[in-house]
Amino acid sequence: AGGPSQVQVLQPLIGASPLGSLANLGPWTGSLVGRGFSESFRDLISALPRLGEGHPDAPDLVYVTMVYGKRFNRHLKRFCARARALGVPGERLLLFTLDAEAYALCQQENGQRCVRGTPSIMNKFTLPLLCARVGLDVMWVDLDVFLMKDPTPAIVEHAQRGPFDILISGSFEADCICNGLVYFRATEVVRTWLLGVLVWMYNHPYEHDQKTFSAFLNYTETVSREPLDLPEIPPWDTLDPINQFVTPDTFEGNGWSGNLEDIVIYHFLNGESDTGSDLDPSGTWMRDHGHFEPGSGGPPPCRPGEKGDNCAKATGKVSLMDLFYTQDDDELYETAKPAHENADIRRALLSARKDTRSTHLLGKQCGPLVGVLDQPPVKSGASKEELLRAAREGGKRSRA
Repeated sequence: AGGPSQVQVLQPLIGASPLGSLANLGPWTGSLVGRGFSESFRDLISALPRLGEGHPDAPDLVYVTMVYGKRFNRHLKRFCARARALGVPGERLLLFTLDAEAYALCQQENGQRCVRGTPSIMNKFTLPLLCARVGLDVMWVDLDVFLMKDPTPAIVEHAQRGPFDILISGSFEADCICNGLVYFRATEVVRTWLLGVLVWMYNHPYEHDQKTFSAFLNYTETVSREPLDLPEIPPWDTLDPINQFVTPDTFEGNGWSGNLEDIVIYHFLNGESDTGSDLDPSGTWMRDHGHFEPGSGGPPPCRPGEKGDNCAKATGKVSLMDLFYTQDDDELYETAKPAHENADIRRALLSARKDTRSTHLLGKQCGPLVGVLDQPPVKSGASKEELLRAAREGGKRSRA
């Protein structure tokens, strides 16, 4: 705190012709100079001067997400408005826009802090890596979230507590991660590690990004029978999945506990955020098996007379994303009004709150294909402490 921010340092390099002094950013830009600049990279460099003032304890922190497809584009205006109403998340928001409609909307709604690209789950890591390369810390948020309050103070406090270079959201009732919310500190260890994740994903396009992320943290998932040649693992921790960075109980092992006032981000687990289409299998799973009944954490039935995109044809239910972003109360999006004061949103939040945390998922491998890769079984009748230890020792990991 107290010194110039990275954007101030970069300001002379950007100016009217941002690429002229690109080599000053470091030797890694040599390949860009030699081969030409991608549209995405040009957009990123051009967006940097448009970032607003940062948090005093994290002047180089930016928020990043990606968006494309009709189902998500139609919520972009209110997503940006809510972020702006909270301060830092909106004034330092970079949008990776993966179709023409998303880019046009971003230009209108996000202060021209827009980066063009094409659909790929790799984008979840490419833009954070480029930001880290120019010295910006990144808070990645999937678009299928609602910012209940400014997450910056909680993130800064948690990152300094370790200190931790990576913070990632977790599961309420299992030792599993969810890379829908990830904080990256712009250290050399993080840059090298994140590049390793990207290279492996590029060479193994069949694997799921979240399993890869977890495997590269050497945590409770794996993507290979043989040991991975891992880069140095940054010091990391999970964001609080109990009462701060929480989810509905649409999927087994999720939900939350505590006070409505303490929720920071509510992640809908939409299931289509990495495809933008009806082909996503987890979307099908939610429609068929999600907890969409009174007393559970799913969305309510469509309101009388409601038709069209906001009302699912198969179930007659409105999605959580539509529920949160289509309320008639404009104050909910244009101010920092607590979202739980809205009756519909409060009802949805409370329906996912749990009084106790189950332990039956602890000690089990996360993700699909559980049990394919052999692990020592946990003895029958194990205590809660033994189950927790078994889950955490499923793969040796570094938090040093």
